[in-house]
Amino acid sequence: MRLPRTTKWCGLVLLCLVIFSVGCERRSKEQMFQEGLALKEQQNYSGATVLFRNALEKDPNFFEARFQLGLILLETGQYVRAERELDKVLLQNPGNIKVLLALAEARLRNEQTEQAVSMLEDALRNHPENPRVLELLGQGAALQGDLPRAEELFKKALSHDPSYRGARNGLARLYAATRRHDEARTLLVESIATDPQNYEAHALLMQLEGTLGDPEAAIVAGRRLLEEFPGDLQTLYLLGILHLNQGNIEAAAEASAELSRLHSGHPAGQRLQGLIHFANREYAEAVEKLQQSLRQMPDNSGRYFLGMAHFRQEQYEMALGQFQSVLDNNPRHGQARLMVAQTLLRQQRYDDSRMAVERLLVAEPDNAQARDVLGSIYLAQGDFDRGMSEIDRAVALNPGLVEAQLKRGLFHLHQGDPDQAEISLAEAVRQAPDLLNSRLLLAASHLRRQNFDGAIATLEEGLSGQVGDALLYNYMAAAYLGQGNAEAAVAALHKSRERKPDYLSPYVNLANHYLTRGEPDKAAAEYTAYLKVVPDNVRALVALATLQELQGDKAAAEAGLMRAVATGDAEGAVAATLFLGRHNRLDEALRVARAGLSRHPRSPALLELEGKVLFRQQQIAPALESFRRLAEVRPA
Repeated sequence: MRLPRTTKWCGLVLLCLVIFSVGCERRSKEQMFQEGLALKEQQNYSGATVLFRNALEKDPNFFEARFQLGLILLETGQYVRAERELDKVLLQNPGNIKVLLALAEARLRNEQTEQAVSMLEDALRNHPENPRVLELLGQGAALQGDLPRAEELFKKALSHDPSYRGARNGLARLYAATRRHDEARTLLVESIATDPQNYEAHALLMQLEGTLGDPEAAIVAGRRLLEEFPGDLQTLYLLGILHLNQGNIEAAAEASAELSRLHSGHPAGQRLQGLIHFANREYAEAVEKLQQSLRQMPDNSGRYFLGMAHFRQEQYEMALGQFQSVLDNNPRHGQARLMVAQTLLRQQRYDDSRMAVERLLVAEPDNAQARDVLGSIYLAQGDFDRGMSEIDRAVALNPGLVEAQLKRGLFHLHQGDPDQAEISLAEAVRQAPDLLNSRLLLAASHLRRQNFDGAIATLEEGLSGQVGDALLYNYMAAAYLGQGNAEAAVAALHKSRERKPDYLSPYVNLANHYLTRGEPDKAAAEYTAYLKVVPDNVRALVALATLQELQGDKAAAEAGLMRAVATGDAEGAVAATLFLGRHNRLDEALRVARAGLSRHPRSPALLELEGKVLFRQQQIAPALESFRRLAEVRPA
């Protein structure tokens, strides 16, 4: 979060406005300009702005005053207004490289990247060794996604001036963005050693260590920054957040007290106090402080935390309002969208919740938390197969997710402490014994630790005679197998089938059990039994066809796969294409793959199979086209 640059009390600013307006009539524009420069040097931007504007009232063509006004607007993040003023200055003085560079920076900040780059390319022809031109061009290239070009430009700037901060910091940011973390850290450490007053290098190093999950190193970097820039507001605030992330509320409170002492009345102090209240589960107090901070510091971070405080108080409509406000300002704020989905889930608005989380998964398909929420939605709707499939996928994406589920207070890091996790999970189950997800997570934690008795006891306690027992019995079978009690496992799986006949997992687990015992006929019988209940389930059709093919019944296998294709599911087309390819029926395989692609044009598996079949047929150009389309869908 970027804190606003606030240096004076509002009352003091108003007083300055009155004093300046009374005295300005008696001073020349040059006097006001010089006084404005002095205030700008002291970072009294409000006072300097008044003086520069009054000088311009005396002479609208006083471009030096307008230029300084533009620089202040640029420095204080008012990029649109900065661009407007600097554009006027450049019209008055088109050959001034300083004005051109300031305007280019404003346009970069306003996301007018092409215009800025065009200006800078023109400037480079006349100033090929100017490191500032090269640095800003590097920023433009990075914003356009041309990272190799950006790196080249930053390095070229450093070749002309090895100590130039802007290029050093830009190169470090690029290294961090491309996950060259060691190179980024080395460059930042070197920058700080040779130039201790490089504020941005200190801040970048602190951010890098925090991003890499090393809060201690981030705290050390923050303290080093404070040695060079005592009392820096942004750093005190971030140190408080880092301490909260570690669960060290006492240290966070000390940072908050220091921030409030040095920057009395600044909204960042209220924000940090609100977060400390949140960490202490004092949600009403957190709401009060967060609302106070938002009056002066209306940003997405504050809105998000306020939404979280409402969510924890089960004030779901107010929470939704805050999360939606975050998304209105930044539609790509994934965590806010995830909380919208979770809030709607709590309200049992399952379809709305699913739409929200699926929208997030379009942008972040490997978001483990989103997969877990989607799984929870399916479980709540009684779709156990898809629910557990999503939860299993979530755990595969993030093996620490189970431990994190209920341990993860907003400010706790994922330390992977299974003992503490099980305590938290057990407490959640005790408080909400009917919540399947928590009970299954606790059972899964026991299973991973091979505490089979604990898993069985946890699951048995949740049995209610309802349809949800199907999930519990299915998990119970895994615990019995872990104990070597196959008979009890089979009995549990049969009970799971009885509770919910259209739940596929117990059939699959029974089939796998029979396959390990060398009884493929019994395994096939399980899929046949399931297909009597759900005739068009692609997964069951493909599994049965695979067994039939292994047993030598290719005709039955092919018939089953064609049924799978007829469902329109991409998985059926993939399985049938593979089957036909294995038997060298390449023309038929290609037809099936292309029919599947007509329904699922962005299916990576079908694109890859189409290309491979074409390659086997020596149709090189069409094969390359398939792989090109595959690369667009899945660049990796």
